[in-house]
Amino acid sequence: MLNGLVESDQMAQVTREIFESSVRALEKGQAVALAIVIQANSAWAIGKKMLVRIDHSSLGDLGDERLTHLVFDVARKALVNGRAQRVAYIELDGALVEASPFQVGDVEVFIQVLLPSPTVLLIGAGHIGEALVKLAKTLGWRVVVVDDRPEFITAERLPDADDRILAHYEHGTEPLAPMPLSITPSTFIVVATWG
Repeated sequence: MLNGLVESDQMAQVTREIFESSVRALEKGQAVALAIVIQANSAWAIGKKMLVRIDHSSLGDLGDERLTHLVFDVARKALVNGRAQRVAYIELDGALVEASPFQVGDVEVFIQVLLPSPTVLLIGAGHIGEALVKLAKTLGWRVVVVDDRPEFITAERLPDADDRILAHYEHGTEPLAPMPLSITPSTFIVVATWG
């Protein structure tokens, strides 16, 4: 009985850590894949979870090293495709073999891909940029605004922007200081400058 309570508490702690890590990744505009054991015989624990991040790191495990390794690879591919999937495995001679779509596996895992809200990286905080911030926020997008003019990139002018970045712009050669933002497949870049 005590052993079951300890395992339950550990599982709850891992679930909290996975949830918090997922929220942080999504806030940064990064997709994650959450793998959950949804059906299993007595050799596996239903509800075991593993988070796989876009940088190929992970958090948690599925209670079996073989299963964790196999599902990690499937979750990485699911992140690339951006689609959830279910995978089942049959234990055969000490190895786990992927079941066909019509077979019932000894263990089944659902992989949910969590996608962040699209991000608009808006370069230029003039009157057009100001209007685009409001439009993008109405659509539920994350908005990052970049400008080299301190008076244009203020919270008072752009209260709906999630991030405001004052960047150095070299007018002679036109480079813009590096962005402290990861460009992902869900990042859209709009250049709205006078030049």
